[in-house]
Amino acid sequence: MSDVVRRIEDLEWEVNRLKVLIPGSEASAKPAPVSLRGAARLLVSMDELERGIEEAKSAIFRYELR
Repeated sequence: MSDVVRRIEDLEWEVNRLKVLIPGSEASAKPAPVSLRGAARLLVSMDELERGIEEAKSAIFRYELR
């Protein structure tokens, strides 16, 4: 019975080591900073993106100046 337990532990260890090697697996997943501007470029044109950013800035400053 102890040989079976030892073999299972070895297999669990090997699986955990393999998880580290697989990109995107939970074992190797680390939060990374994401550029919202870069992500938005995939969805809208640069002109629309810049216009939206400027509108958002003016809305924020308009609120703070009240």
